[in-house]
Amino acid sequence: MNRGEIKSVEPYTSEKSSLLVGATEDSEYSDCYSFSDLDKEFAYRRFLKTWTPVYTEDKFDRESVTLELTEVRTNSGDLDIRSLWNAPGMVSKAHLYSLDRLTISVREFKAYCESYGLTYTLGGATSSGIRFAQIDGIYLGFNDMDYSRANAFIGTLEQCKHEKERLQKRVETEVKLFIAKHRTKPNLKNAGEVLSDLDDIYRVVSGISPVKTSRSAYTSALGKIAALREEVRQELLV
Repeated sequence: MNRGEIKSVEPYTSEKSSLLVGATEDSEYSDCYSFSDLDKEFAYRRFLKTWTPVYTEDKFDRESVTLELTEVRTNSGDLDIRSLWNAPGMVSKAHLYSLDRLTISVREFKAYCESYGLTYTLGGATSSGIRFAQIDGIYLGFNDMDYSRANAFIGTLEQCKHEKERLQKRVETEVKLFIAKHRTKPNLKNAGEVLSDLDDIYRVVSGISPVKTSRSAYTSALGKIAALREEVRQELLV
């Protein structure tokens, strides 16, 4: 061995173990061995004299570091509204948040139906949400609520809160209208049937393509039908 030579832990341990093959460790004193062969004992003792284990502890240098925040998330206070990553220098009113419209609309629809004891189905794919929802086999008016491609609503905290309230109100209104038309006797005689007929008329008329000379009359008639529908809807919701 050259002076100053260093042996790593693994070779040292391996060589020591090979020299102890056939040796017997003393039961009272650890690291004391008996050898049946003097040459083996001499080789082992020479190994111990030649190589001295050096036990050291890992050293850690502590230095002060400076962290630079590039983006932050904040607690919206609403489990349905998730904070996006925002620059730390932005004022809180400008922070952006995300709202999962599909999840909220499905949850609210199920909750309203179950609270009124209504039998419902969502229909279509899971990603369609309540677009094809039915109660008692009757479709509701959720054609415009397809969030399969544009699910996330992104805006400020106040905008997200407003959108959530809009979704809740929209679902509540459609379910109550269904009950008014198909499950209860309205105060206004035949109001439920009238609204159903108006809905059918509106769908038929809105699908007509008028000629140029009658477009003005067509637009006026369609507007009046829409206004009457809304008036009956509001009456049923009272």
